[in-house]
Amino acid sequence: MLAMGIGAIAIFSIQNIKPVSVQFLMFESIQFPVGVLLAFCAGIGIILGSLLPLLWQRQ
Repeated sequence: MLAMGIGAIAIFSIQNIKPVSVQFLMFESIQFPVGVLLAFCAGIGIILGSLLPLLWQRQ
């Protein structure tokens, strides 16, 4: 399942090489290709998704 998700991200990023920037309130990031930004967000989501259950078990 994880390999299919990584494959989908790879195909999507190859087809969308257009640079984008992330805006939040008045802050704006430098321009990244869509695939790099998508891979970064997916990686952060995988890491947080695996760590949050560990934090909830301590309560």
